[in-house]
Formats: sequence, C-alpha cells, structure tokens
Amino acid sequence: MRPIARIAPDVGWLPISFVNVYFVGRPGSAWALVDSGLPGRASQILAATEARFGSRSRPEAIYLTHGHFDHAGSCMKLAQARDVPIYAHRLEVP
Repeated sequence: MRPIARIAPDVGWLPISFVNVYFVGRPGSAWALVDSGLPGRASQILAATEARFGSRSRPEAIYLTHGHFDHAGSCMKLAQARDVPIYAHRLEVP
C-alpha cells in the first residue's frame, strides 16, 4: 500500500494508477476527501486514510471535482463505509 504523501501542511496526495486522490486536513482534526479515484479502489483509499488519520476517523465530506469515472468511481463505497456526504455540482450528478 502506498502512503498518502504530504504536499502542503494540510494537503495529502495519493496517486492511484493514473488518478490522484487528495486529502485536505490534518490528522487529529477535521478533514475531507477530494475525488475518490477509480471504481474498485475504495479499500485502498480506506487503508491509506486509516494509516494517516486513524481507524476511527472519517472525512467531513467527499468533494467531487467532476463526475468522470476516474474521479467519482469509488465515491459511493467510500461514502457508505464511513457515512459521509458527497458534494458535487448538480450538473455532475448522474
């Protein structure tokens, strides 16, 4: 498993294949997930978030930059796993 790389004080980056998933926030405080990667990658993202933020931590929200499969593919599984709302522009909702 690849760890989340810190690219700014409050921003983490997890490259998955050709897709980037971002984490905004610090361990021990509120944080959010930006984009959710490819379909079938929820377990990989959950493992990375547990390693960085702790096993009981959950994001405040999942923000989707747009609705393409490589940005929104795992959002439903991630949202259901942690009971988290998903935010997207209304034109991006299928």
